[in-house]
Order: sequence, then structure tokens, then C-alpha cells
Amino acid sequence: MAGPRKVSKEQYDEFRSKMEEKYGYDEMSDEEKKDFDEKIDQVAVVDHKTDQTDADDGDEREERERGDGHPHSLEDDDDENIR
Repeated sequence: MAGPRKVSKEQYDEFRSKMEEKYGYDEMSDEEKKDFDEKIDQVAVVDHKTDQTDADDGDEREERERGDGHPHSLEDDDDENIR
């Protein structure tokens, strides 16, 4: 088995909400809810790496990697030093 699919927090919440509604989570006993929770976690889990990179702006990340504070990205320098 490949294991649970890693998804963003938003995707996980949407999936879980649909499954709770479909299978009547609110009417389940505590034991049934526990089983349901375990089964959901076998299918999907939140990938925290995805959430962090989504919140990070790509241009800011490139400027930090460049390290000299110039406002243009790393891509601008690809051919600069080739002669």
C-alpha cells in the first residue's frame, strides 16, 4: 500500500467535510468516530511542506537566496557572467 496522500490543509478540510457529511459523522458514536478518523488518516494527511511553500512568496524566496538585496530574481543573472 502506498500510504496516505499528502494534501494541503484546505484540501484535507474539504475532503474530510465531504466524508463527514456523506457518512453522517455527527450521528456516529464515539467509537465509530474514532474508526472514521483512523480511516480518513489512512487516505489523506496534511503535508505541512506544501502549506509553508504556498504561504511563501516566490519572489521573496529568490531574493533571499540571492542574498545581496537586489530586487531582481536569480533568473536575471543567468547569462551575466558568461563571456
